Amino acid sequence: MAITLEELHALASDSGLNVFVDRDRNTVLLMMQGIFGSHNTLMSVELEGQFFQIRTLGALYCPADHPNWSAVVKLLATVNYQTRFVKFGWDPSDGEINAAGDVWIMDGTLTAKQFERIRLNFFPIIDLNFQRLRLTMDTGQDPGDDVGNLPGASGIAGLLEHLPPDVRAKLKALIDEDDEPPEI
Repeated sequence: MAITLEELHALASDSGLNVFVDRDRNTVLLMMQGIFGSHNTLMSVELEGQFFQIRTLGALYCPADHPNWSAVVKLLATVNYQTRFVKFGWDPSDGEINAAGDVWIMDGTLTAKQFERIRLNFFPIIDLNFQRLRLTMDTGQDPGDDVGNLPGASGIAGLLEHLPPDVRAKLKALIDEDDEPPEI
């Protein structure tokens, strides 16, 4: 069964993503706008459609001689320990930091629901963690899960669109509630 480039293109397009297909490389390119920046992403079909990968392109660069390199590499290890699907890597040849998610399809198929879950997991994780990595590169200190000031309501709305529908509905309901503090 597996997946074809055309099927991957259709799944991405049906999700409302703007995509570019590179048939020579068997890839789909897309750009996502997050709260903390834009992310160029490559989705590839390999091994006769039995393997699918989604990965970032040129997101961050931290060469080995960067003054805060050790803090960045320590953070990469921490984030990889804490996340399931998305793994972050560092290329020693040029210092590129990327994130990737691998999916073995084998004799199955990638459904629209699975693709949506992949997308809704991948993009918020990379957006928040690349900001955390940027701050660590700048300061040499990991800000932890508090990556700084989130933007106002427009930024929160941007984050909501990347969450799973059930979580998005619950958060939207909380945001839309009256601003009165709960009684204790």
